[in-house]
Amino acid sequence: MNLIKFKDNIRPGDAYFNTYLKDQYAYWVRMRYVIPMSVISIHDYVSLERDIDLLKTLDPIYWDLEDPGDMKAYIDEVETNKINDPKTYEHHNRYVCDPDITTDEVKKFRTWLAQQLLQNRTNDTGRSSGGDWKEERVFKYYVGGMMDDTVRWFAESAELLAHPTGNLPEGSGHRSTMTFQPITTTPCGCGQVSTQNPNSLRVCDPLLIYRESIRNQMMALFSDLYFWLSLPLPLLKEIKIYLDHITRLGLQLKKTDDRFADCCDKNTNKINLEGVSKAFEYMILDEVNGNKNFIAGQLRVLANVYEWLYWA
Repeated sequence: MNLIKFKDNIRPGDAYFNTYLKDQYAYWVRMRYVIPMSVISIHDYVSLERDIDLLKTLDPIYWDLEDPGDMKAYIDEVETNKINDPKTYEHHNRYVCDPDITTDEVKKFRTWLAQQLLQNRTNDTGRSSGGDWKEERVFKYYVGGMMDDTVRWFAESAELLAHPTGNLPEGSGHRSTMTFQPITTTPCGCGQVSTQNPNSLRVCDPLLIYRESIRNQMMALFSDLYFWLSLPLPLLKEIKIYLDHITRLGLQLKKTDDRFADCCDKNTNKINLEGVSKAFEYMILDEVNGNKNFIAGQLRVLANVYEWLYWA
């Protein structure tokens, strides 16, 4: 679609121009015929681009810029160039995903990565079999959207804690005559006894402790260079593609703090994982020697931000 903009200047002796075009945008059919937007529809405009002979049929008010006269002097060239500038669309095209990956898939990076790691667990990294079940638990937690059976159990237990006398709501499926001590949670000081009420038990939030435990295990794994080097080369390449697309799409973190200073613009919250992508490039090209410190730093960046890499 071609559009044209005219200056806010009165054209002497041209009432139609002053009414329909002065300081207004108009259709610019074949970059020659100017037709006010108020006299034809966008469907008519498209039809005219296809068949200019329809000008006779539609018979709208129009101006032919190739006619003699000073019509061109009234064109706002700056604004006309701006509205027809393809740079905006070229910029968009640079930030679309590759043919074999969609934006929706990129936005689910956290889940996707956990799924791939769960499928590609290996025993050739020197870890004991005991470490493998811990890895599996971590990956399943993130595959489930940071939810697993343990989290569900804590959620169900919270119902019991919310009714310490054992009188649970009707329809809860539980019948109990047990009497529980009132329990309150505190971020630290597990097992402390309240001085205000010595009969109440103060405990740490078990769900928070569990989530932090999973996160700490994830960070230990993701910060380990040899964990990544144990993965198949095609998977490393695919991870890099996802990382590149996260940056290209300009995805924003919903929450930021000092942990994300190395990969997130503090003004826009847009995430930039170019450094992490470069670290994976070194691993893919077998150029780890001489770059270990850089790679280690970028892997820590990935570990810090991983839980936030989900936009679905």
